[in-house]
Amino acid sequence: MGAKGKPRAVLNVGVEPTYQNLRHMLLSEAGFAVTSVETAKAAAEAMKRKTFDVLVVGAWVSKEERNRAVRLVKEKNPGAVVVFYYDQNIDGTEAADAILNFRGDHADLVRTIQHLLAKIDQKDGGGPKAKANKLAAVIGWVGASVAELVAELPVWTLAAA
Repeated sequence: MGAKGKPRAVLNVGVEPTYQNLRHMLLSEAGFAVTSVETAKAAAEAMKRKTFDVLVVGAWVSKEERNRAVRLVKEKNPGAVVVFYYDQNIDGTEAADAILNFRGDHADLVRTIQHLLAKIDQKDGGGPKAKANKLAAVIGWVGASVAELVAELPVWTLAAA
């Protein structure tokens, strides 16, 4: 779950329907809000309506489409997790937080994403909203403390001459 108990949003990009549907089902059953598309162009359209926490790119998505999808997701959410779900060695994987072989245990996809998101949440204290809430609490405390100090200051009055 993400902020305010909402499910984390996953963008699932894949050109092969069987595996795209499998990823969609696995991630949905794990409680993620999944949007599945076939191309980076369709991904761009989906991103006009929503910010994604996770990008999953399936096998057979061309390198150009994969790179475009990563760039688009990261432009809108630099902290998004990126997972490539492939069956062979691929080049240009620097943007991936994880690369999984889809011929393995499919539950690894869910576990890997959950693990990566938990690490991010632990590192940044729950994300930008959590940091903002902590900052607001500190500012509120400082404001209240200053108000108390000002209230305790003696009132000086000037005597009329």
